Amino acid sequence: MLNFLNKKAIKLSATSLAVIMTTAACSDNSQADKNSGPSNASVSDSDWSYSQLAMGGGGFVSGVFATPEEGLYYARTDVGGAYRWDKDEGKWKSLSYNITEDDKGMFGIDGLAFASDEPKRLYLLAGIGYFNNGKTWVLISDDYGETFEAVDISEYVKVHGNGMGRQNGERIAVDPINHDIVYIGGRTGGLIKSTDGGRTWNAVQALSDATDVNPDNLNGICSIAIDPDSSNGSECTRVYVAVSKDNEENVWVSNDSGESWSAVPGLPRELYPQRMRFDGQGNLLITYGASEGPHGREGDGDNNDGGIRRLNMASGEVEDISPTNYRIGDVAVNPNDPNKMLAVTTNKWINQNGGGWGDEFFRSTDGGKTWESINETMIVTDGGLPWTVKYYSMHWCGCLMIDPYDPNKIKV
Repeated sequence: MLNFLNKKAIKLSATSLAVIMTTAACSDNSQADKNSGPSNASVSDSDWSYSQLAMGGGGFVSGVFATPEEGLYYARTDVGGAYRWDKDEGKWKSLSYNITEDDKGMFGIDGLAFASDEPKRLYLLAGIGYFNNGKTWVLISDDYGETFEAVDISEYVKVHGNGMGRQNGERIAVDPINHDIVYIGGRTGGLIKSTDGGRTWNAVQALSDATDVNPDNLNGICSIAIDPDSSNGSECTRVYVAVSKDNEENVWVSNDSGESWSAVPGLPRELYPQRMRFDGQGNLLITYGASEGPHGREGDGDNNDGGIRRLNMASGEVEDISPTNYRIGDVAVNPNDPNKMLAVTTNKWINQNGGGWGDEFFRSTDGGKTWESINETMIVTDGGLPWTVKYYSMHWCGCLMIDPYDPNKIKV
């Protein structure tokens, strides 16, 4: 957690997701007498009890999200499924208990989205390239992830929750005024759209006709953003799509719900888009890196270029508001005060105020005009897990979340 408003110090604590394991304990009457030798008696299922064993987290949380509902957060991981914060119990709850060996690719969550007007409607974009023959699903829930309906969309697109660029996002987006309209971008296959809550899909061919949506890095469409202020009464018509490629236009916009597309001028062509988000002030913020991330690729050498661009959607003006020219994983805006912003690098290794070595955090209080690094002043706490601070750090950071109900709380 980051204390965002404190000018002198920012408090950062490790919030880790529990690793879920199954344990068993025999009842007393199933144990052999210590003097009678081994027992061959069978033990029925009713003699076993099962519970969770929390190992203190670790691994890659590739996305974390606040919702309009107070105390409701979602998170996705690369190979550990999705989670929901249980505010009553004060811990993360796995939404992936029912995944079996036959569909284990569902543990790779390559995108997460929810309905802004009804956040119990949850969509997960799932699949791991090396499991289940690369099958890809959209998992649909109307009860906060307690149950899901799985729809196989492999004939349209493929994703890979453990692939390069897994911290990019989001590859799935829900229309802000109509939660039955959903867009998905594949690592391969292009852009698809559903108008019935994800049950059926159609290719958005106009984008594939306009640009190559299947780049060689197999990261394809890495981010989709639907402008909430572009409503025509039944849906939002302005949609931005970022494609993970360089040396050509890589951010595209449609003003007619996907019927036609044009490249957004004035943006960097030499950098890869990472994430896109709106600032609530008529602007689109886009973070960039030298590659899809979360780390460099063979041949990149020392190239860790990146930054942030702010696009005024009305005028088309593009402004460089980068706190550094290093790779930027994400930028977040205080929903109650857009002048207060937080940004984080990805794949950088510097000290985090006496803790481990990881990414660098920056804060702005003037809307991105100026920034200050807070690594030397933020207070790093372990959240009850000492090893997370003593031996490790927050690195490969690709997603930031500012709590709309308490902007002092930041999840990374």
